[in-house]
Amino acid sequence: MYKLKHEVEQHLVWLVGEGEISFWYDNWTKFGPLYKQLPDNVQPTDIKLKDVLVDGEWQEKNCDVKWNDAIRNIINTEEVEFLDGTPDKAIWSADNKGKFTITAAWDIWRNKKETVDTHSQIWHKDVPFKMSFITWRALTRRLPTDERLLRMGFTVVAHCCCCTTPGSETIEHLFCSGDFAQKVWSNFCGPFRIQWRGTLLIQLLKKWMTYRAKNTIESLVAKIIPQFVVWELWRSRCAICPFLAITDSKVAYHKLVEIVLGEGK
Repeated sequence: MYKLKHEVEQHLVWLVGEGEISFWYDNWTKFGPLYKQLPDNVQPTDIKLKDVLVDGEWQEKNCDVKWNDAIRNIINTEEVEFLDGTPDKAIWSADNKGKFTITAAWDIWRNKKETVDTHSQIWHKDVPFKMSFITWRALTRRLPTDERLLRMGFTVVAHCCCCTTPGSETIEHLFCSGDFAQKVWSNFCGPFRIQWRGTLLIQLLKKWMTYRAKNTIESLVAKIIPQFVVWELWRSRCAICPFLAITDSKVAYHKLVEIVLGEGK
């Protein structure tokens, strides 16, 4: 039950109201609870958010633990404004409507246990190694996104360059929930009737890997499309090229089709 509680808490995001929530232990930032940025042997004393942000200024001195660079970088990306008389509100990020259900919590735990199977399925003989490797690195959070660089203590401007609406560059945002990623996935998930909205990357890949195909060709396509999509999303993020500059989901779609058919570079 403790492990299930830990998994569930990762999907509870707090909308700041009066600031009564915990500065360290509640997930009110875009990068998870701040205590996770500290060494495992450091356990800060709980303190309310409103007692750390006073009159619009962050008061590190009110905490009993010194902030590291990762925490300072995260704090600097947050725009917090307290709303008097408005309670802080917890949002369940694993559901489109933000509502918590026991079924959704259990699905998260079940998907966590089945992650190993999905990891093994991304290595396909008909998929170039580099594409499977990038997909594996995305699933294991080993790509140098802004999110990871912040955790490592680097100073970066948390900004996703692939979306019309700027957002923090996390693995989930870049490959699954971001504006551009959503548009690209819609071109492929739609024809296969795979639900892509409101899902985590691991859940989306599992849907593709377990897709019930009508024939062998459809089965093959379903098992290799995700790796190609993840590869192109990452390539577009890294390269300065027309594919990235246009940020047009239709261009991305046609580029991916060319690669799958063996006509692209």
